[in-house]
Amino acid sequence: VIGPLKGTRFWMFCEHFIRRAAGLGKAGTAHDPARYERMNAFCDVLVVGSGPAGLMAAKAAADQGARVILADLEAHFGGSANWSGETIDGMPAADWAQRMAAQLAGNDNVRLLPRTTVWGYYDGNTLAALERVTDHKEVAAKGEPRQRYWAIRAGTVVLATGFFERPLVFPGNDRPGVMLAHAAERYVNEYGVLPGQRVALFTNNDSAYRSAVALKKAGAAVVAIIDVRSDVSNEMRRLASDAEAELLAGHAVVATEGGKALTGLKVQRFDAMSGSLSGDERSIHAESLLMSGGWSPTIHLASQAGAKAEWDPARQAFLPPKPTQRWIGAGAFTGSFSTAEAIAEGRAAGLQAAGGTASSGPLPVVEAAPGDPDPAPVFEIRAKGKSFVDFQHDVTAEDVRLAHREGFVSVEHLKRYTTLGMATDQGKN
Repeated sequence: VIGPLKGTRFWMFCEHFIRRAAGLGKAGTAHDPARYERMNAFCDVLVVGSGPAGLMAAKAAADQGARVILADLEAHFGGSANWSGETIDGMPAADWAQRMAAQLAGNDNVRLLPRTTVWGYYDGNTLAALERVTDHKEVAAKGEPRQRYWAIRAGTVVLATGFFERPLVFPGNDRPGVMLAHAAERYVNEYGVLPGQRVALFTNNDSAYRSAVALKKAGAAVVAIIDVRSDVSNEMRRLASDAEAELLAGHAVVATEGGKALTGLKVQRFDAMSGSLSGDERSIHAESLLMSGGWSPTIHLASQAGAKAEWDPARQAFLPPKPTQRWIGAGAFTGSFSTAEAIAEGRAAGLQAAGGTASSGPLPVVEAAPGDPDPAPVFEIRAKGKSFVDFQHDVTAEDVRLAHREGFVSVEHLKRYTTLGMATDQGKN
């Protein structure tokens, strides 16, 4: 309605109020006292991501004599090893990652860039990165820049950027106390923080069961695991028993309860094949509801390098395209979601990137909970109430359906019609 009014007196009158309602602030005018630097770097191998795959790739390439840059957006190297609760080579995965990072730090061929986001992949294997040098410091040392922009020209790039956990779409999924299952697992294992004393989990895949066990060990009461699948494996049933949780297979969450915080949820029988609900609703008291809708590999940089992502029906996710520049994928980036696979692929990628063939001894031995990474193709529970797809711009599932009915079928048009994914979750929905 507003589009044709632009340029009219009515629009000139309304614009001020519309833009105020949008919540847009004013740009600051004060002088920025911080310093910023630009760096140009050259290397044989750039490794993006420092999880188990990235650490192994950097180590393998450096052992071949290659000049290596390892960049990770986190302050500490290790990625999922820092919170997975797994065991690698007989030690906690976090300790193994710390030891690997220390070995790399002692190698003159390796430059480590923590707190560094590699955000652009350009022609000629040139990548852009932003290092946050003093953003985390209360007082910067004399001469230190606030941030440092890197232009990195690499012979070969190893993309070990991991994956994102997906939310589930159901009524009330935006209530405070509803969060991703592995966010809660990371809070517990890496930071020692419980998301709640009484916890329920809602999932379409096996990975949430490991989270349930971790939360139980940390002292939470895991009241229920609600799984949309009716055919849950015996291994997952054993993990549910270890977590002392009631397993509701073939059920779904249809509502949440509470005001400023979650107080409970309602579940109902669910048929994953037809997507239909049946039977009476049942109420469960919980302070926190943890959801897991499966995993999406972080393939942004590969897409920027110049090719179209490929849909994998088993993983129910987009996997990276065939390389159009000199990059190699490893670990969860390729859809290999286990730590053992990530370590093996990381070493192979590092050796290939450095032009070497000789391995450096046996691979580390991983002890991890079992689980099938493939989710059930169920991401929305159709029940009464608002079900949010974008939690920042309040875009609901019904908004997406309306956009489709209005003819906005292309995902680019859908994004602009609904504002889906236009906040800081750009590219992650």
